[in-house]
Amino acid sequence: MLKRMTKIFAPPVFPEDEEKTRKARYANAIALTLIVIALGYEIGTRAIRGYTGQNISDFILILFAIIIFAGWILLRRGYLRFTSILLVVLIWVVSNGITVIGSGVR
Repeated sequence: MLKRMTKIFAPPVFPEDEEKTRKARYANAIALTLIVIALGYEIGTRAIRGYTGQNISDFILILFAIIIFAGWILLRRGYLRFTSILLVVLIWVVSNGITVIGSGVR
């Protein structure tokens, strides 16, 4: 069971290109970490605060996690450059979007 889980979450390996394998390892770690953080934050804040309502920030974080998951699947299929660009763009858009919506920028 543990071997199966390790295999599922392991980064893709490109035997013909060591540099691409290294980049895929980083992109895989970043994508999985962001998914865990986004969903963990949503689940954690709801459990701790007993919060049952939803606002735009909740939808943004859930959509963020879904798009990152789709990018992670594309990464597993070899679309390294697209997934890397997707990660950078999404991190920038979501962090700035939540800051603007949350009145963090005045």
